[in-house]
Amino acid sequence: MLDRKNLESRNRDSIGCECLELTDLEVRLIKLYRQISDKDRQQVRRIAGYLAEPFDIE
Repeated sequence: MLDRKNLESRNRDSIGCECLELTDLEVRLIKLYRQISDKDRQQVRRIAGYLAEPFDIE
């Protein structure tokens, strides 16, 4: 059986995250983002932009 922690650690190095402190979830999201098409990336950026904007709750 593969040791998941060691595997994920090696994968982090291969995607260039050795200088950043990223969680396992963040690393997996980056990998998935890199696999999607440019059109889908634009949609993700658009949605993330909406989620990042502050909003007023009244």
